[in-house]
Amino acid sequence: KAEGDGSYEIWFDVPEAVNGDHFISVENVRNGDVDTWGTALTVAARIKLSPDSGLPGDEVTIKGYGFDDEVEIIDINFDGADIDTSPGTPETDDLGSWTATFDVPTGLVYGTYSVDAEDENANTDDADFEVGAAITLNKVEGPSGTVVRISGRGFTPGAGIGNGTILLDVVACGVITENAKVRSNGQFTCDIVIPDAGDTDEFELYVEESGNAIIGSEESATADFEQTGRPSIELSPEYGPVGSTITVRGYNFTQINGEEVELELDGSGSVKEVETGSNGEFTATYRIPGASGTPDIIARQDDYNIDATQAFRVGFITVVLFPDEVPSGALVTVSGSGFEVGRAWNATLDGDLWIDGVTVGAGGVISETDNVPSMEPGTYDIEVTEDVSGISVTVEIVITENTYVETQPMVAPPNYNVTIMGYNFAEDPGDPTLDFVLYNDTYEWDLDVQFGGVAVELDLDELYDEDDVDWDDGYFEGWFMLPEEDEISIGTYMINVTDGEDLFAQMAFDVVEKTVELQPRKSVFRIGETVAFNVESSFAQDDSYIKIWDPSGNLYWQTDVFEPGLWVQVGTLERVPYYAQVAGGNPMILLEDAPLGTWEWTWYDDEDDELDSGTFTVEEAAESVLANRVEDVANQLTDLQDDLAGISSEFDDIQDNLDEVRSVAQQAVSAAQQAEEAIQTVAQTANQANQAASDAKEAAEAARDAANGLTTLVYGAIGAALVAALAAIVSLMQISRRIAG
Repeated sequence: KAEGDGSYEIWFDVPEAVNGDHFISVENVRNGDVDTWGTALTVAARIKLSPDSGLPGDEVTIKGYGFDDEVEIIDINFDGADIDTSPGTPETDDLGSWTATFDVPTGLVYGTYSVDAEDENANTDDADFEVGAAITLNKVEGPSGTVVRISGRGFTPGAGIGNGTILLDVVACGVITENAKVRSNGQFTCDIVIPDAGDTDEFELYVEESGNAIIGSEESATADFEQTGRPSIELSPEYGPVGSTITVRGYNFTQINGEEVELELDGSGSVKEVETGSNGEFTATYRIPGASGTPDIIARQDDYNIDATQAFRVGFITVVLFPDEVPSGALVTVSGSGFEVGRAWNATLDGDLWIDGVTVGAGGVISETDNVPSMEPGTYDIEVTEDVSGISVTVEIVITENTYVETQPMVAPPNYNVTIMGYNFAEDPGDPTLDFVLYNDTYEWDLDVQFGGVAVELDLDELYDEDDVDWDDGYFEGWFMLPEEDEISIGTYMINVTDGEDLFAQMAFDVVEKTVELQPRKSVFRIGETVAFNVESSFAQDDSYIKIWDPSGNLYWQTDVFEPGLWVQVGTLERVPYYAQVAGGNPMILLEDAPLGTWEWTWYDDEDDELDSGTFTVEEAAESVLANRVEDVANQLTDLQDDLAGISSEFDDIQDNLDEVRSVAQQAVSAAQQAEEAIQTVAQTANQANQAASDAKEAAEAARDAANGLTTLVYGAIGAALVAALAAIVSLMQISRRIAG
């Protein structure tokens, strides 16, 4: 991770690569910037033997790196003589790497021999192979305290191993199997504990036998072992007065349960013995004896050459934050006391270096103010550490909100004016640099953001004002123009914003198609209504206008131009309100003489180029249609009234006929007893007909009244009258048939 000033340092292992020159490039993952180191790194051929020592007949793996790609290895020699390999002719891959195996030739005396290999393009390398005693390790890496079993071959039978020389680099290993000796077949096994070689790195583990009868002919062998961790202790707390009790935790001591570790405050003579667990760790308490200053707490295992120290401050240390609950970008002051005057100190935030390059002031006091970096909301540790002693104090800080940016709108077409707002950036604009980058997977643009009418890149001392809402309490607001349509394609992009204090925010932004659309407010307009359109465009089409033609093709209206002040932004679109759509300053109202039918319209820009076109329909006014329908109903009611009057007259005739029928029926009773039942039926039916006629009369009168008043019940009354009249007619027809019978 780069420092605040942009500097960085990177260590790396050269990866597999073909023979020749290569160049190193470094990419800034925040903005995509790539920098290439101008000096070439030359990759040369190299071979590696595994193992690199052994006895005649042993199988050895040879691996090659940095040769040419996809070529044959034409020559592999052992001590200058060609040897058989498997495969017989190795071939390199696309990275110039290859692998083969061979057997160590027989009949060789102990000593060092050269192995070399060459490809068809004369790229070559060599490595040494030691014929003689050899060792293998059951573990080839681990921290100090790791228990390792050594297996040896080719040593002198009867020679001692446990009391011999076993070193990791130059540090003696603690031997567990102290009486280990070489068996009659020249082999042995011996368990050891890895000491602290002083660094985490790959070291040579050296074994030399002892007790050989021939002085100076002791067999020895080596193997590689990587120390991955060093012994260490943690103190909690790392400070306190005399008599206080602290907790000591140890790591990477002997991985043997119950092995003793001595704890001592350096120079005090107060030693406490504790025991390790099988994982090489321990936890114990230690009471601080009489002392002053900053002595070391020491944890040691002398038999295994493992020890660790940690400074302890006899006295009190305090650290406070103000404030301790803030958003990203806020200024926070770290202050404290009890530190050593003149010492350098630093502070980390969530494990990352935050404050550095400061020293402890008079009286052991520290005080430094800095901006909190961009962080997700949460509770984080700030660890203040004194240089040299390594004493540290941890306090907590609560981050309430991350740094972020927003745009208005969040989607826009090319060449659009976008407002950008930033929140929780550095409160102090002492460093005026603000970088705005728009990018996708293939391209990027540095956005020229304008701030208060002036580019942000200018000196903020001229722009910054605590009362200015454009930059206040970590907030800023500016605007930028998206690239032109021929420079940027439709899709999703990222916007990165970085300020001079390394506050950083990122957001997604969509570039969308440009919108230019016009539609009539309604598909059908009636006489008396006002014609208007829904005018929508991604950009204000200043001075555009609309022409409208009637069904005969005559130009009926041409709107006044849509001047810049008429356009209103709604979301991402510019619109012209209905009230602003006029012709000659007047609204476009369809008068009574306006032609009915399909009308056409075309929208033109300020250069008279067509933007959009379409049609709408004009129909009669709703009240005219209703008046015609009412007149038709009135005529129909008049006809119905005449019909009902006729029906009423017929009802009177029917009543007279009924009286005559009743008289005839009465005379027929005495003459024709057989007709009695029929006469009764006729009487009943006559009553029904009479009632039906009465109902018809009432319904007809109601219909007439309704028709005269043109009430909403007219249709119901007419229907009722017709039904009643029909019922009466049917009843009379039935009576007529019965009488005839």
